[in-house]
Formats: sequence, C-alpha cells, structure tokens
Amino acid sequence: MKRGQIDLSAELIRLFERLGWATDVHWPDRGRPDKTPPSPS
Repeated sequence: MKRGQIDLSAELIRLFERLGWATDVHWPDRGRPDKTPPSPS
C-alpha cells in the first residue's frame, strides 16, 4: 500500500476484531518501509 491509500480489507479485519470475530491478528509495524519500488514518473 502506498501512503494515503485506503486498505478496505484491513478496515474489514479491524471491524471483525471489534466485533470479536477475529482474534490474535498481527499488524505490520507502521515504521516498516514499503517494499515496493517507487513507480516511474
């Protein structure tokens, strides 16, 4: 995901966590650099 993009699947997982339907979810560190190379301009 690029900065500023909305990840709908992550939002759905967060909703499932709040409802108690998903437990023990591991989220990546926010400080972890993006592994995708920059797109050519």
